[in-house]
Amino acid sequence: MILQAYYLALPFPIEKAPTKRIASVNGGVKISELLKYPVRGLVFEGGDTLEDLSNVVSDACICLQNNNIPFNVLISDCGKQVYLLPQVN
Repeated sequence: MILQAYYLALPFPIEKAPTKRIASVNGGVKISELLKYPVRGLVFEGGDTLEDLSNVVSDACICLQNNNIPFNVLISDCGKQVYLLPQVN
């Protein structure tokens, strides 16, 4: 696994993409899908605590890893939004 960190003072274009909520889970974490964006992806946000958000995101990442699906994670808004981008052929 390769981890990289990058800070940019301006928002990425993905942060401006429209989304559609598809679920609310553990502790109020909202899961949305990206719309009108060149790659498929999910957006995780909210939750009663940061731990609620991180648990939901990590469960999704573990599921992708267990199915040998590579992915990218983008954390934005000081950790309040997490973008999960599966690399599906």
